[in-house]
Amino acid sequence: MKFVAAFILLLAMPMLALAGESLMEKPTGSYTQNNATKTMRISQRASYQHYPTPDDTASYIYHYYYNANNVTQLDSLKSFRYGIPESTFYYTYTPSGKITDMKMGSSEFYGDRGLWYHADYDAQNRISLAYLASYNNSLSLTQIILSFHAVYDNDGLNTLLGHVISAENPYYTRSTFTLNAQGSPVTEYEQISSDSLYWEDNSLSEWTWEDGNTGDTSALIEDRASLEFLNWYSRPWIPGYRPSSMSKTTWGIGEVRNSTYTWNNEGNLLEQVNTVSGNLEDRFLYFYDANGYLLYKAWYGIYGLDHVFAYTWEQASTSDDPSMPIQPIISLSAYPQPFTGSLNLVVKSIDNSLANIDIYNVKGQRLQSYKAQPNTIIVWDGRDEHGKQCSSGIYLIKAKQNNHSITTRVIRIK
Repeated sequence: MKFVAAFILLLAMPMLALAGESLMEKPTGSYTQNNATKTMRISQRASYQHYPTPDDTASYIYHYYYNANNVTQLDSLKSFRYGIPESTFYYTYTPSGKITDMKMGSSEFYGDRGLWYHADYDAQNRISLAYLASYNNSLSLTQIILSFHAVYDNDGLNTLLGHVISAENPYYTRSTFTLNAQGSPVTEYEQISSDSLYWEDNSLSEWTWEDGNTGDTSALIEDRASLEFLNWYSRPWIPGYRPSSMSKTTWGIGEVRNSTYTWNNEGNLLEQVNTVSGNLEDRFLYFYDANGYLLYKAWYGIYGLDHVFAYTWEQASTSDDPSMPIQPIISLSAYPQPFTGSLNLVVKSIDNSLANIDIYNVKGQRLQSYKAQPNTIIVWDGRDEHGKQCSSGIYLIKAKQNNHSITTRVIRIK
């Protein structure tokens, strides 16, 4: 697949020069979350090269816009690089809410070239055909880059036929699957061919899954056929998927890729670690507020922290202007991250009354407490209430003001 990435870079520069973001991430989730009283949706994602402070400028900002008739259905996604508009994604759906088209271009009118993902569905609402193509300014297809055709039996996805199109090295893929009771893949046996007549063994992929996993193979196909654009840009992760581990052995190049996933009891992904033939490739850490909404996704490469993605959420309501985010009642910033000596804490609120800030270790033991006015910087020197320096590790910072509270995680490295 290396030539595919090269082709897209030539096709869509600078659309894909997204601050070094990886296209290999495959955790699970959605851009909306529900609780008993309200539905929340992502309004913005910002990309930084470190854990952000309140005054930092993001290298990339993505604004999420939703359909007026369906306030949780993404209509378009616009990216800005240091404040300059760069890419726009447009989405269309089937009547049942499945994504049937995603067009990505470099201007309001898609630009003079771009990428086009398309999917067809069968009578059971399963992807039957999906492809990624390039298009020109007349919105006509100029080149299909890759396509997948899915074959189902009574148990679900049986065979996935792929065609990777290149003037230099076109080839075909054929994967057969075994599935679990939820319809998620347990094994994938892949063969490749240059002419679709003579096949060679290529790879074996194996998955293990957490309890509560609901991901089906349609999500896997759309993720693969879109080169992960659907999930990397529009969602924090693949909807419904909760893997424990994934391993792919490619025999021809003697490579083994492994991914392991750590989840909390609420079903939120905490960590993903990716290795290649036993060597660390990268890892992702996920940080949530007290209500389980994703705040930060930190991407660590082999040389340390590479990027931090910060998410802003808003309440979805039919009376809302879909493009106008709602100001949160209370928010909490903690920086620098990770920290070695002191940590700056700032509570922001529309209420000017005092806020309580409590610091806990992972055992739930309170170490330090402060009271502060909103928008005031509180400096924690890393000591507990007895003046003893706290060790390296993860700490929880909780801010509470009247009946509202928020919690964030911080990491100390000494």
